[in-house]
Amino acid sequence: MLWNRFVETRTMEGENLKKDILSKLDGMQKLVAYIEERSPEIVKEYREKLEKKVKELLEDSQIDDGRIAAEVVIFADKICTDEEVVRLKSHISHMQEVLRSEESGIGRKLDFIAQEMNREANTILSKANDLEVSNCGIDLKTEIEKSENRSRILNRGRKNEGRPGYTDSHIRNFPGQEKEQ
Repeated sequence: MLWNRFVETRTMEGENLKKDILSKLDGMQKLVAYIEERSPEIVKEYREKLEKKVKELLEDSQIDDGRIAAEVVIFADKICTDEEVVRLKSHISHMQEVLRSEESGIGRKLDFIAQEMNREANTILSKANDLEVSNCGIDLKTEIEKSENRSRILNRGRKNEGRPGYTDSHIRNFPGQEKEQ
């Protein structure tokens, strides 16, 4: 009786962790979408600043539009996060699929996906040349770390040598493990 209640509690806690991670993933999707939307604006703002500075420096002289365009292209390439955004979206989607699947032993998989997400967020931060994107990247890393911590909790049950943890059926809301005689 006491054992069954313990297993039920662990199952409920596992479900709550699952909901928490899914909620964080929804928030991460919004952050990634913002980064994706903001990127073209950063390039446009950079071009405007560059043109203004060149005009100030050269005053009456003509500005070579080709040269400004080349500088803007170099800058845009340097800060481009398209690949990282695509991979982050893919990782977020994959983590959601894993959480919603009937697969067992998902803790390690979630932990690995979170590590990959962290790598992409780090790259975005290293390329960020904009305060808003930097802040967004920091928020993204914070949410990824929280999800990674939750996935480690889910994985911890695997190391408990048969004692109920938050892995396998516990995250799925299946009946708990029965005490072996």
